[in-house]
Amino acid sequence: TLGSAPAAVGQQLAALPELSLNRVSFSDAEHGVAVGASGAHGVLLRTEDGGSTWEDVPLAPVEGQPVSGLNAVKLFPDGTGFATGSYGDPDASAHSGLLLVSADGGDSWAPDPAYSGALDLWSRGSVLTDGDFATSQRGWVAGMNLLLVRYTGPEGPGEGEGEGEGEGEGEGEGEGEPTCLRLTPEGSETARPANVQLTFTV
Repeated sequence: TLGSAPAAVGQQLAALPELSLNRVSFSDAEHGVAVGASGAHGVLLRTEDGGSTWEDVPLAPVEGQPVSGLNAVKLFPDGTGFATGSYGDPDASAHSGLLLVSADGGDSWAPDPAYSGALDLWSRGSVLTDGDFATSQRGWVAGMNLLLVRYTGPEGPGEGEGEGEGEGEGEGEGEGEPTCLRLTPEGSETARPANVQLTFTV
């Protein structure tokens, strides 16, 4: 049943001007996170009581620039979390893509150390707009400029053995090596996919 938020929650969120929330994820009935932006700054909220109260989790600057927005989040029961968005100068028109990870149930978040280094300069400038993770070891993130990045975690290759059976040769090749794919409109020149290796801290 949908209902209005408790007054206490409204008072908490009122402290964040121009707040907009884009995605919410719960690992169980009590623990969840929500992401979005307040003005030109990213926001990540955390609850431990089923949404009755929410805590604004501090987000440290990335390469000296603030997190400018978060668009998607996923929290798993094992305490692993992923959030996608952007960071950059609030006065600049272009920002860079950002992948945040948590290993403690959403208490703290930090940029994935391998993400930006795995991509070319043009891809690193693509703001991440979404992400979908079937498990804490396997998923995809998507961004502007038709960017898709597949992630296979440290246990991914073993976990995925035999997954490609009956699905075509290309599916199984390079298993365990995430691939950066750039989609191209029909009739345009096809960009060669670049193989990248991403390792999340979990």
